[in-house]
Amino acid sequence: MLRHFEVRGGSGGRVDDISYTGMFSIQDTADVTVEYAALSEASSDFDDMMHIIYSEGIVLRKLTLIGAPFDGLDIDFSQVRIDDAVFDKSGNDGLDFMDSRAVVKNSRMTSSGDKGASVGEGSNVLLINNWIAGNTIGIESKDGSVAMVLGGELDGNLK
Repeated sequence: MLRHFEVRGGSGGRVDDISYTGMFSIQDTADVTVEYAALSEASSDFDDMMHIIYSEGIVLRKLTLIGAPFDGLDIDFSQVRIDDAVFDKSGNDGLDFMDSRAVVKNSRMTSSGDKGASVGEGSNVLLINNWIAGNTIGIESKDGSVAMVLGGELDGNLK
C-alpha cells in the first residue's frame, strides 16, 4: 500500500530497458492500493501523468491528478478500481482505458482538452456517480468497448 504522498514536476524514463511513460507508473504487478496521493506539474517529455499497465487488483482512492500535459491516468491491459479521485485539466484525456476492466466511482473528470473518460480497445468500464464536466467530450466508448454509466452528472462538455 502506498499512502499520503505527492509527486510534482516528474517525468517518465527508461530503466533496465523498460520504458515508463508516466511520472508515476504501476507496471506488471498485482494487488497494489494507492491512497491519498496527489500528482501535478508533469513534464511534457512523456505521455502520461500516471500509467498502469499489465496489472490486476489495483485500487486507487483519494487520488488527485492536476494539469497533465497529455493523459492524466492511462490504464492499459489492467484491472483497476478508482474511488473518489480527481482528474482536472488534462491536456488530452482525464482517464484513458485500453483493453482494461475498471470501476470508477464518485470521481471527477473536469476540463480535459479531449475526453473526460476515453474507453477504448476492448475495455469494459463501469462509471458510478461521477461528475464529468467541462471537457471537449464527456465520455467516449470506441473500438468494441463498453462504458456503462450509473448515476452521476455530465455537465458543460462540448460533446
